[in-house]
Amino acid sequence: MALFVGIDEAVINIEQAKKGLERIGEFGFGKDASTGLGRFELAEDDEIDLSSMGSNSPNACYTLSPSVPEKDTFENMFFTLFTRYGRHGDVLAKSANPFKNPVVMADEGAILKPKTETVFDKPYIGIAVTNLSKAEPNTVTQGYSLYIPVRVEV
Repeated sequence: MALFVGIDEAVINIEQAKKGLERIGEFGFGKDASTGLGRFELAEDDEIDLSSMGSNSPNACYTLSPSVPEKDTFENMFFTLFTRYGRHGDVLAKSANPFKNPVVMADEGAILKPKTETVFDKPYIGIAVTNLSKAEPNTVTQGYSLYIPVRVEV
Protein backbone atom coordinates (compact mmCIF):
# COMPACT_ATOMS: atom_id res chain seq x y z
CA MET A 1 0.00 0.00 0.00
CA ALA A 2 1.22 3.49 -0.77
CA LEU A 3 0.37 6.30 1.59
CA PHE A 4 0.87 9.94 0.67
CA VAL A 5 1.19 12.28 3.64
CA GLY A 6 1.31 16.06 3.28
CA ILE A 7 3.36 17.76 5.98
CA ASP A 8 3.48 21.39 7.03
CA GLU A 9 7.04 21.54 8.33
CA ALA A 10 6.14 24.54 10.50
CA VAL A 11 3.94 22.15 12.50
CA ILE A 12 5.49 18.66 12.21
CA ASN A 13 8.60 17.14 10.65
CA ILE A 14 9.00 13.87 8.76
CA GLU A 15 10.43 11.99 11.75
CA GLN A 16 7.44 12.95 13.93
CA ALA A 17 5.03 11.88 11.18
CA LYS A 18 6.79 8.52 10.82
CA LYS A 19 6.69 7.98 14.59
CA GLY A 20 2.95 8.67 14.60
CA LEU A 21 2.35 6.20 11.77
CA GLU A 22 4.47 3.58 13.54
CA ARG A 23 2.34 3.98 16.67
CA ILE A 24 -0.89 3.65 14.69
CA GLY A 25 0.48 0.48 13.06
CA GLU A 26 1.51 -0.92 16.44
CA PHE A 27 -1.98 -0.60 17.95
CA GLY A 28 -4.06 -1.19 14.83
CA PHE A 29 -6.23 0.97 12.64
CA GLY A 30 -9.87 0.94 11.66
CA LYS A 31 -12.89 -0.98 12.82
CA ASP A 32 -10.94 -4.20 13.50
CA ALA A 33 -8.18 -2.65 15.63
CA SER A 34 -9.76 -3.90 18.86
CA THR A 35 -9.56 -7.50 17.59
CA GLY A 36 -5.87 -7.24 16.78
CA LEU A 37 -6.30 -6.52 13.09
CA GLY A 38 -5.47 -3.34 11.23
CA ARG A 39 -1.86 -3.51 12.33
CA PHE A 40 1.00 -2.70 9.99
CA GLU A 41 4.67 -1.85 9.83
CA LEU A 42 6.26 0.92 7.82
CA ALA A 43 8.44 -0.34 5.01
CA GLU A 44 10.33 2.20 2.98
CA ASP A 45 9.71 5.90 2.85
CA ASP A 46 10.62 8.54 0.34
CA GLU A 47 10.27 12.27 0.53
CA ILE A 48 8.68 13.52 -2.68
CA ASP A 49 7.97 17.04 -3.82
CA LEU A 50 4.75 16.49 -5.77
CA SER A 51 5.02 19.88 -7.47
CA SER A 52 8.29 18.75 -9.08
CA MET A 53 6.67 15.60 -10.52
CA GLY A 54 4.22 17.38 -12.75
CA SER A 55 4.33 20.08 -15.34
CA ASN A 56 6.49 23.21 -15.11
CA SER A 57 3.51 25.14 -16.49
CA PRO A 58 0.47 23.41 -14.93
CA ASN A 59 -3.12 24.26 -15.66
CA ALA A 60 -4.77 21.35 -13.81
CA CYS A 61 -4.52 19.12 -10.74
CA TYR A 62 -4.26 15.31 -10.79
CA THR A 63 -5.61 14.13 -7.41
CA LEU A 64 -4.05 11.32 -5.36
CA SER A 65 -7.13 10.50 -3.26
CA PRO A 66 -10.90 10.99 -3.24
CA SER A 67 -11.80 14.64 -2.67
CA VAL A 68 -14.60 17.17 -2.59
CA PRO A 69 -13.59 20.03 -4.93
CA GLU A 70 -14.27 23.57 -3.80
CA LYS A 71 -17.38 25.12 -5.31
CA ASP A 72 -16.83 27.67 -8.12
CA THR A 73 -13.06 27.00 -8.20
CA PHE A 74 -12.72 24.76 -11.26
CA GLU A 75 -13.79 25.41 -14.83
CA ASN A 76 -13.49 21.77 -15.93
CA MET A 77 -13.50 18.58 -13.88
CA PHE A 78 -13.02 15.01 -15.08
CA PHE A 79 -13.60 12.29 -12.49
CA THR A 80 -15.41 9.14 -11.48
CA LEU A 81 -17.87 9.46 -8.62
CA PHE A 82 -16.90 7.85 -5.33
CA THR A 83 -19.34 7.54 -2.44
CA ARG A 84 -17.88 7.38 1.06
CA TYR A 85 -20.18 5.64 3.53
CA GLY A 86 -18.96 6.74 6.92
CA ARG A 87 -19.54 5.24 10.31
CA HIS A 88 -18.82 6.61 13.76
CA GLY A 89 -16.22 5.02 15.97
CA ASP A 90 -15.70 4.88 19.73
CA VAL A 91 -18.87 5.37 21.82
CA LEU A 92 -21.03 6.42 18.85
CA ALA A 93 -20.31 3.12 17.08
CA LYS A 94 -22.77 1.49 19.47
CA SER A 95 -25.32 4.30 19.41
CA ALA A 96 -28.81 4.11 17.90
CA ASN A 97 -27.48 5.67 14.70
CA PRO A 98 -23.78 4.84 14.15
CA PHE A 99 -23.84 5.84 10.48
CA LYS A 100 -22.87 9.14 8.89
CA ASN A 101 -24.61 10.48 5.81
CA PRO A 102 -22.90 9.35 2.58
CA VAL A 103 -20.55 11.83 0.92
CA VAL A 104 -20.23 11.91 -2.88
CA MET A 105 -16.64 12.68 -3.88
CA ALA A 106 -14.44 12.87 -6.96
CA ASP A 107 -12.39 9.66 -6.89
CA GLU A 108 -8.61 9.56 -6.94
CA GLY A 109 -7.13 10.31 -10.34
CA ALA A 110 -9.48 13.22 -10.97
CA ILE A 111 -8.30 15.98 -13.28
CA LEU A 112 -9.46 19.38 -12.04
CA LYS A 113 -8.75 22.46 -14.15
CA PRO A 114 -8.96 25.60 -11.99
CA LYS A 115 -10.37 28.95 -13.05
CA THR A 116 -7.33 30.77 -11.64
CA GLU A 117 -3.71 29.87 -10.93
CA THR A 118 -4.10 30.67 -7.21
CA VAL A 119 -5.10 27.01 -6.71
CA PHE A 120 -1.42 26.11 -7.21
CA ASP A 121 -0.43 28.23 -4.18
CA LYS A 122 -1.23 25.35 -1.83
CA PRO A 123 -0.29 21.66 -2.15
CA TYR A 124 -3.84 20.31 -1.74
CA ILE A 125 -7.37 20.87 -3.00
CA GLY A 126 -10.75 20.20 -1.45
CA ILE A 127 -12.97 21.07 1.47
CA ALA A 128 -14.18 19.58 4.75
CA VAL A 129 -17.77 18.34 4.70
CA THR A 130 -20.07 19.00 7.66
CA ASN A 131 -23.72 18.25 8.59
CA LEU A 132 -23.11 14.51 8.30
CA SER A 133 -24.58 13.11 11.47
CA LYS A 134 -27.66 13.34 13.61
CA ALA A 135 -25.79 11.61 16.46
CA GLU A 136 -22.86 14.07 16.53
CA PRO A 137 -23.41 17.53 14.97
CA ASN A 138 -19.66 18.31 14.96
CA THR A 139 -18.83 15.38 12.66
CA VAL A 140 -16.54 16.28 9.76
CA THR A 141 -15.34 14.29 6.75
CA GLN A 142 -12.10 15.39 5.18
CA GLY A 143 -12.54 16.01 1.45
CA TYR A 144 -8.94 17.06 0.80
CA SER A 145 -6.42 15.57 -1.60
CA LEU A 146 -2.80 16.12 -2.44
CA TYR A 147 -2.28 16.57 -6.16
CA ILE A 148 0.30 16.56 -8.90
CA PRO A 149 0.22 19.71 -11.06
CA VAL A 150 -0.29 18.69 -14.70
CA ARG A 151 -0.91 20.34 -18.04
CA VAL A 152 -3.99 19.27 -19.99
CA GLU A 153 -5.52 20.56 -23.18
CA VAL A 154 -9.30 20.71 -23.10
